[in-house]
Amino acid sequence: MTLSFFGSKNPEVDEDVVTYILSLLDPRSFGSAACVSKDWNKYTALTRKYIDLLPTIHRIPFLKGVGLDVIKLKILSGGMTNLNFILETRGMKYKGVLRVPGKGSSAFICRADEARNARQAVELDLNVPIDFFDPEDGLQLTRFIEGVIPLDKEAYARMDILVTIAGLMRRLHSSSLFDNDMGIFEPSEKLLNALKSMEFQLPSDVAFIENQMEQLKELFGCYDINLSPCHNDTTPFNFMLSRIEKKDKVVAERMYMSDWEYSKNNDFVRDLVYFIVEADLSSEQQLQFLTFYFGAEHVTKPVLAWVEVYKPIVEWWITLWYWTQQANKADAVDLEVYQANGDLSFKKTVAYLQSQEYKEATTLIQEEADTPLFSRSRAF
Repeated sequence: MTLSFFGSKNPEVDEDVVTYILSLLDPRSFGSAACVSKDWNKYTALTRKYIDLLPTIHRIPFLKGVGLDVIKLKILSGGMTNLNFILETRGMKYKGVLRVPGKGSSAFICRADEARNARQAVELDLNVPIDFFDPEDGLQLTRFIEGVIPLDKEAYARMDILVTIAGLMRRLHSSSLFDNDMGIFEPSEKLLNALKSMEFQLPSDVAFIENQMEQLKELFGCYDINLSPCHNDTTPFNFMLSRIEKKDKVVAERMYMSDWEYSKNNDFVRDLVYFIVEADLSSEQQLQFLTFYFGAEHVTKPVLAWVEVYKPIVEWWITLWYWTQQANKADAVDLEVYQANGDLSFKKTVAYLQSQEYKEATTLIQEEADTPLFSRSRAF
């Protein structure tokens, strides 16, 4: 972004040059600059944010002591938990993404576990290269990936995209176990109990969901579910499609999985359903995705039944996550965003639990558990 900072007749100045110049001002002049105009006020505030960030940046060994004369910063939008910045160095020709954990984000995340799992994902060629990670609070610097495009409805229309995502998940789920486990129902129960203790205003229908989750927990208890290393936050935002173009032609594409904050051993079906739900795949796309993951001959009625029963479980977790951010006054986005998303996810949870597909799925799973020769294993 460039600015006609000193009037229309003056040359345009890059944003990073403006913030660097402002950073050189003494406190009195800095305060005066903020009063000149809306633009000056905006960029003095941005400069202050970057100056305040420098002590955090200095914790990274190869950036120790640098100032805004050496590094360029740009805020990245879109994060729901953390604050993210593009960080470039002028002399060292380095470009990365700096993640600063948001307020309260580490309350239910073990950063040491995340550090180990994220590096394991790098070794699996799933995650972006990590140049710095502080396991105490989650401060992270990863390599910037060029040519990233968002995954949207148009992207999901391409079968090769679903093939790639299914392949990444298969690679993760078949790798060595992590050192930490995630229960299927316990995380949601923990968040709900915390919200109740904070006297967070919950909808009256929460009792219905709690009852349904208890029934599902009892049903799941009939099965011995093997754990696999899982991402546990397979929203489309955490898949990065990098496209390399030459002369307006795409010559290569590469997919990464990012943000390993919630990575733990879990039931791999949850990862699949989390993506299906968050990507809002159509019935046809869901079947294609499952076919790419399991193989056509293995997408059986039991598989489809477990996918259906996981939908409200996943959506309920998402609901509670948004409410928790709202209750903790998280600052990655406006509180109204957390509230609106939480309300929407809550309605989806209720809708899933009341759907005919869900009722038929639970019946099938229960009938399998009631057979005389039931071995406590799922039929896939």
